[in-house]
Amino acid sequence: IGVKQALSAKDNSIVTLVGNITRQIDDDEFIFRDATGEIKVGVGDYAWNGINITPNDRVRIEGAIDKGFIMPTTIDVYQIRKIQ
Repeated sequence: IGVKQALSAKDNSIVTLVGNITRQIDDDEFIFRDATGEIKVGVGDYAWNGINITPNDRVRIEGAIDKGFIMPTTIDVYQIRKIQ
Protein backbone atom coordinates (compact mmCIF):
# COMPACT_ATOMS: atom_id res chain seq x y z
CA ILE A 1 0.00 0.00 0.00
CA GLY A 2 0.99 3.65 -0.12
CA VAL A 3 0.96 6.47 2.38
CA LYS A 4 -2.46 7.65 1.15
CA GLN A 5 -4.00 4.24 1.96
CA ALA A 6 -2.09 4.01 5.25
CA LEU A 7 -3.58 7.31 6.41
CA SER A 8 -7.08 5.85 6.09
CA ALA A 9 -6.26 2.38 7.47
CA LYS A 10 -7.66 1.21 10.80
CA ASP A 11 -5.69 1.71 14.03
CA ASN A 12 -3.12 -1.05 14.64
CA SER A 13 -3.31 -2.30 11.03
CA ILE A 14 -0.01 -3.80 9.89
CA VAL A 15 1.39 -2.04 6.81
CA THR A 16 4.40 -2.34 4.51
CA LEU A 17 5.46 0.75 2.57
CA VAL A 18 8.26 1.49 0.11
CA GLY A 19 9.68 4.99 -0.24
CA ASN A 20 12.19 7.33 1.38
CA ILE A 21 12.77 8.73 4.83
CA THR A 22 13.18 12.37 3.89
CA ARG A 23 14.00 14.01 7.21
CA GLN A 24 14.43 13.46 10.93
CA ILE A 25 12.12 15.28 13.34
CA ASP A 26 13.69 14.13 16.63
CA ASP A 27 15.54 11.11 18.05
CA ASP A 28 13.13 8.47 16.76
CA GLU A 29 10.60 10.34 14.61
CA PHE A 30 11.00 10.82 10.87
CA ILE A 31 9.01 11.83 7.79
CA PHE A 32 8.47 8.99 5.29
CA ARG A 33 7.44 9.82 1.72
CA ASP A 34 6.26 7.79 -1.24
CA ALA A 35 4.52 8.73 -4.50
CA THR A 36 1.16 9.09 -2.70
CA GLY A 37 2.16 11.39 0.19
CA GLU A 38 4.04 11.60 3.46
CA ILE A 39 3.51 10.39 7.01
CA LYS A 40 5.33 10.64 10.32
CA VAL A 41 6.95 7.39 11.42
CA GLY A 42 8.43 6.32 14.74
CA VAL A 43 11.54 4.15 14.36
CA GLY A 44 13.05 2.69 17.53
CA ASP A 45 16.72 1.69 17.70
CA TYR A 46 15.83 -2.01 17.34
CA ALA A 47 14.09 -1.41 13.98
CA TRP A 48 17.22 0.00 12.31
CA ASN A 49 19.11 -3.27 12.70
CA GLY A 50 22.41 -1.41 12.32
CA ILE A 51 21.77 0.17 8.91
CA ASN A 52 22.42 3.78 7.98
CA ILE A 53 20.28 5.47 5.38
CA THR A 54 20.12 8.82 3.62
CA PRO A 55 17.11 10.57 2.06
CA ASN A 56 18.26 9.15 -1.31
CA ASP A 57 17.97 5.52 -0.14
CA ARG A 58 14.76 3.63 -0.97
CA VAL A 59 13.55 1.71 2.05
CA ARG A 60 10.83 -0.76 2.96
CA ILE A 61 9.21 -0.15 6.32
CA GLU A 62 6.95 -2.54 8.19
CA GLY A 63 4.90 -1.35 11.10
CA ALA A 64 1.53 -0.63 12.66
CA ILE A 65 -0.81 2.29 12.12
CA ASP A 66 -1.16 4.47 15.21
CA LYS A 67 -4.24 6.71 15.16
CA GLY A 68 -4.37 9.21 17.98
CA PHE A 69 -7.40 11.16 19.17
CA ILE A 70 -5.66 14.51 18.71
CA MET A 71 -2.37 13.75 16.98
CA PRO A 72 -2.22 12.86 13.27
CA THR A 73 -1.91 9.25 12.13
CA THR A 74 1.61 7.82 12.38
CA ILE A 75 3.30 4.46 11.83
CA ASP A 76 5.18 2.63 14.58
CA VAL A 77 7.94 0.96 12.56
CA TYR A 78 9.01 -2.57 13.53
CA GLN A 79 11.54 -3.08 10.76
CA ILE A 80 13.26 -0.98 8.12
CA ARG A 81 15.30 -2.32 5.19
CA LYS A 82 17.28 -0.57 2.49
CA ILE A 83 16.24 -1.78 -0.98
CA GLN A 84 17.72 -1.36 -4.44
